[in-house]
Amino acid sequence: ATVNYRVDRRSTLQQLIDSGPNGHSPDNRSLKTPRSNGVHSGPAATKLNWKTGVLVPCLLNIWGVIMFLRLGWVVGQAGIWLGTVIIIFANVVTTVTALSMCAICTNGEVKGGGVYFLISRALGPVFGGCIGILFFVAQAVATSLYIVGFGESIVDLMIELGVDAFTGDPTRINDIRVIGISTSVVLLLVALNGIGWYAKCQVGLLIVLVIAMISVF
Repeated sequence: ATVNYRVDRRSTLQQLIDSGPNGHSPDNRSLKTPRSNGVHSGPAATKLNWKTGVLVPCLLNIWGVIMFLRLGWVVGQAGIWLGTVIIIFANVVTTVTALSMCAICTNGEVKGGGVYFLISRALGPVFGGCIGILFFVAQAVATSLYIVGFGESIVDLMIELGVDAFTGDPTRINDIRVIGISTSVVLLLVALNGIGWYAKCQVGLLIVLVIAMISVF
């Protein structure tokens, strides 16, 4: 019987550095294991399409804490003109980033890994790894910002409804902390359950966000 081979694990950083211009490591044979024809091991990987993988996350980032809770604070601290300058600079950064990503995407097929795949293949594993770490830190900081904003919104709603602080703190800072920690645990459970749960939750959040914006009018 004929035997096919497949890659069971990803190449290490050193293997990517040592690989040739075609991106193939000379010791790729050590990464392959035999597999019989017609036999599939494990369930098929869940993939995101352009809606759940690109459109919905971008809309959630745009219609987020920065726009609804922090933009007014920025204008109050910096003034209308400096606040406008900050927004213009932010738009320039996002526009240049989007154009760069478009140029990179046209170089070839985008495989598993998304932005990490693009960065590592376009800039190399060394620079790609550095930028990937910065991207990870940025995502972690953004997550904490969104969680704090969510906790503040819940506390403001409790004050409006006349609900007392459940921690007994008159400043309600501890209420925000408890809500934030609970939200972090929920998000961790969603992430551990896989990308399918993540896609469903973000679509649900987008629906709630759109309904909230419509209710304002």
